[in-house]
Amino acid sequence: MRHLRTIPKSVLIFFLFWGSYFLYLWSKILWLDAAGNLIVGGVNVWGDWAAHFAIQSQFAYYSLFATKSPFVIGQVLSYPFVSDWLAGVLTVLGVNFFLAPVLLSAVWSLVLLGALWWFFATTLRSQTTAVLASLLFLLNGGLGFIYFIQDLTTATDPLGFLLGPLPEYTAIESQAIHWISVINSMIIPQRAFVMGFPIALFVLASIWRQFFIYKKTNKIFLMLMGLILGILPLIHTHSFLAVGVILACWTIGDLTQLALTHSKKIKERLVSWVIVTGCTAILAVPLCSYFFLQNTNSHFFTWMPGWYITQDNVSFVVFWLKNWGVLPLIAALGLWSTVSAAKKKPAKITVLFQYLPYLALFILLNLWLFQPFIWDNTKLLVWVSVGFSALAAVGLQSLWNNPVHQYFNRALVLVLFCFSTFSGVLDAYRVIQIHDHTYQMYSADELQLAEWARVNTPRTSVWLTSDQHNHWLINLTGRQTLLAFRGWLWTHGYDYTAIEKDLTALFQNPEKNEALFTKYNISYIVIGPSEKNQWGAQEEMFAKLFAKVQSKPGYSIFKTTIEPILE
Repeated sequence: MRHLRTIPKSVLIFFLFWGSYFLYLWSKILWLDAAGNLIVGGVNVWGDWAAHFAIQSQFAYYSLFATKSPFVIGQVLSYPFVSDWLAGVLTVLGVNFFLAPVLLSAVWSLVLLGALWWFFATTLRSQTTAVLASLLFLLNGGLGFIYFIQDLTTATDPLGFLLGPLPEYTAIESQAIHWISVINSMIIPQRAFVMGFPIALFVLASIWRQFFIYKKTNKIFLMLMGLILGILPLIHTHSFLAVGVILACWTIGDLTQLALTHSKKIKERLVSWVIVTGCTAILAVPLCSYFFLQNTNSHFFTWMPGWYITQDNVSFVVFWLKNWGVLPLIAALGLWSTVSAAKKKPAKITVLFQYLPYLALFILLNLWLFQPFIWDNTKLLVWVSVGFSALAAVGLQSLWNNPVHQYFNRALVLVLFCFSTFSGVLDAYRVIQIHDHTYQMYSADELQLAEWARVNTPRTSVWLTSDQHNHWLINLTGRQTLLAFRGWLWTHGYDYTAIEKDLTALFQNPEKNEALFTKYNISYIVIGPSEKNQWGAQEEMFAKLFAKVQSKPGYSIFKTTIEPILE
């Protein structure tokens, strides 16, 4: 209790509010309705969690040590899978399949709050400024609130409009607004992010304390931090890439300021930085080579100056004003005040290199696409937001503490803070209106079919199904299909052209493609709505060739004469 008294009330309120917010959110994120259908809250959960379920089910129902891809036959899993592996472990231990990822996400979201605040508190050396920076980060948003005001003032029932369901105001494609609320676009749907991001923040804060606060490094501790970074690609690859840029800049800044002061410690510090880098590389290089590099192709990185700007036909300034509002300007003020406060040149060098990586990432993201899907650049942009939020918090704090025109400055701080977070507040409110935007993930019949498949078919069996993103067989059984959702394959870098062609032939002309059934060792076939509508499968044709072994309204499962290969 004595330690709690030394913690500012703003910090306690921050954790109490956001801890309650996320625990409430996760308690409502998915459920079975009265008919037994699985319902989820939010389109991003409906879209993203299907892929995570597929990976989790592979670990839970096939093998905890599987490395094959559940998305395309014959390929290695090319996705940061550790969060889903943990969910698979919990499932094996007896935790309900759907409860496992919810529990893990709830825990990691709380860890994220702590890591975010601690990173800011460490690098800014202020607990209260860390709260302000954390709020700016969590409530990110640009000028979308202007459209909210327009909608509210023109609504025939303003109170009913406020009670929802509200539109998203950090995601308005028609207005070139794409920097979606980090809560709605990353913390909730992206299970790799919610685990990897706080781990990366923790490691960065720990390394910062060693080099820039203690100014005396513990080499054993640095080895441990390097090894944690080494497995980060399997937890969250984008955080690993961002941390690499950040640590590179910090290394150069640290060694430069030591050189300027002619410090005798420069060789010792160089050794310390090499230890971090070397221990990271020992694990990261082989892991990336095995799981990622063999599937990465030429379309993964694309020269695209301006990012969304050309597509949306807006200027650079207008685009970023709409997406980030005044936050970059406040961040510039924060950088100026921080550099000004550093009296000596070496200290100024440290400050500049502390924040240089975020600017470097911002420039790179405005020149290149780092994944085929254009929006996925935000998975690195979120790290730019970390740096800009820190600097903006410093800028607001310096204005607030400025004794000249104090009342005006403090009023300005409140206005700038509201401008920077209003859109984010609206979307954070919208997110907890879960029952206003629900989606059926799986029907009761589909859940029963998945249970039947897990109990009655070999775990090594290969299945012919459509590539529907939330297909019950792909998501919930751990069984191998030829091809899962092609949107995943494209963004993960797989070459699936040949299999796609074979899949079309198998569905449309099964009687003429016996050799393809043998080639892929297909033991079971699902004929359902998506197989018929997307791939032109005719159930009558399959019924003539194969034995039906299970059915539900709209679905039939057929068995071929090919026996699964036992492993």
